Amino acid sequence: MYELQPKDAEAAGAGDVKTNVEIANDTLKYILEDMQLRSLIFNLEDIKTKIDADSKGPYQNVFLQEIEYMNILLSEICRSLEEINQGIQGLLTISEKMESIIDALALNKVPVPWTTLAYPSKRGLASWLLNLFQRIDQLNLFRDDPLNIPKVIMISRFFNP
Repeated sequence: MYELQPKDAEAAGAGDVKTNVEIANDTLKYILEDMQLRSLIFNLEDIKTKIDADSKGPYQNVFLQEIEYMNILLSEICRSLEEINQGIQGLLTISEKMESIIDALALNKVPVPWTTLAYPSKRGLASWLLNLFQRIDQLNLFRDDPLNIPKVIMISRFFNP
């Protein structure tokens, strides 16, 4: 149904229907400002200083790898959304890649550039973002005390279980 909606403001008519750009703008503001995604990027060097070579085991290796993967994903999400925001404001020309991300956001789909860096998932964007935050919460437990192994780990929340 959303695919049939007009993509530009002129075709939207009297403003009854939001365009893909308006929907994407609302979504990117929600992700960048309300969810404060940029602040969730992990300081990997700080975490590594808490682990000395003698106490580094397989558990710590796995979590450090997961944090690296998560940082790459979060950085790409923030970068692409900030680029789209600049495009919407007229500071950048909206490219084909940016337009595909705008369309995906408007259709509540996870954009392809994010899925190539992320874990396998068939979720819609809203559910995917909720799952992303659950994964970040699990990694935050490790970040706070990297030498303490939690009693329960959701392996399904890893990039590479």
